[in-house]
Amino acid sequence: MLNREYKSSLFADLFSDAKRGLSIFNALMGTDYSDPAELEIATLKDAVFMNRKNDVALLVEMRLLMLEHQSTINPNMPLRGLQYYADSMDGYLEKRQLNIYGKKRIKIPAPFYYVLYNGREDAPDRE
Repeated sequence: MLNREYKSSLFADLFSDAKRGLSIFNALMGTDYSDPAELEIATLKDAVFMNRKNDVALLVEMRLLMLEHQSTINPNMPLRGLQYYADSMDGYLEKRQLNIYGKKRIKIPAPFYYVLYNGREDAPDRE
């Protein structure tokens, strides 16, 4: 059996390609974007100060699709998703040089979080 890190890495590598990333974005979001240049790969890297990384994060317009692959059930995935989103917004703001202490309201992408589970334990299709 493949180890969990390898499977997660394979999943991340597969959907971190712009063309395949756009395909899964369209499938899950019900959209029909055709230009991979519209997609920004926004996956968190394993930064020392955060000690967190997510599997795949895809940004198109003002929608941030975050995907996590799990082979074991973890009831804390919603909390982890919230942390990933907060960390992603730090990167989003920094990349665009946006100041949260300024007087202008900053619009941020809406989060969409999916956990894709393929473990041996039974789990509901949706939660």
